[in-house]
Amino acid sequence: MFVWGPLAFENTCAEAWVEGLDERRLHAQLRAALHPAELDRPLRIEECVALLCAGEILAACGGQPAEPLPDRVRQLLILAPRPVPAELEQARASVARVRAESSLRAVFEARGDVSAWLLALGALEQRLA
Repeated sequence: MFVWGPLAFENTCAEAWVEGLDERRLHAQLRAALHPAELDRPLRIEECVALLCAGEILAACGGQPAEPLPDRVRQLLILAPRPVPAELEQARASVARVRAESSLRAVFEARGDVSAWLLALGALEQRLA
């Protein structure tokens, strides 16, 4: 059973994605997570989750972490490079796409708690600015 909270790391899909990150390939994994937002097709839930987690990690690397961060993410941040402005902009645009239209948004709308989720995404977009 899936558990969904409004914050990026508050779901079982996010936990699994974070556990699969490798500090030696972190930068490439973050870029890959953001890539589906550039495609001209609906985003799947798993892609949305990875994209939002990547955005949170990039925001944290840029000095704007969300609280609380999972321990695994804190470990990865020790060696993570500071993102360049273009990476932050790509992440912000990707988050905006998930917020505007996505299967993950549909999950929160169906549950009737889209407001808290939208607030969390707005805060993430601000941290990526």
